[in-house]
Amino acid sequence: MAPERDVRSEYVGATMSFTRKNTPRPCHGHDGFTLVEVMIAIVVMSVGLLAVVASIATAIANTQAAQEDLVARHKALEALESIYTARNSQ
Repeated sequence: MAPERDVRSEYVGATMSFTRKNTPRPCHGHDGFTLVEVMIAIVVMSVGLLAVVASIATAIANTQAAQEDLVARHKALEALESIYTARNSQ
């Protein structure tokens, strides 16, 4: 009697084997994200996005204040120069 050949396995090359299985993959309940996980991720990303927007708004406000301070210093310097020029010209 000849030995039976295993139909599910066939040898490829000298070191590799290929196995065919018709059984479905076991489902462990970890196939995707749950609705709660997605909602938590959306909340976390929204908080991060709001923090970025708030920091941009603060940077714009600080830039505007710095520009106003620069104009005020320039006007004060012009006033001092005119005072010194008037005093030294007499």
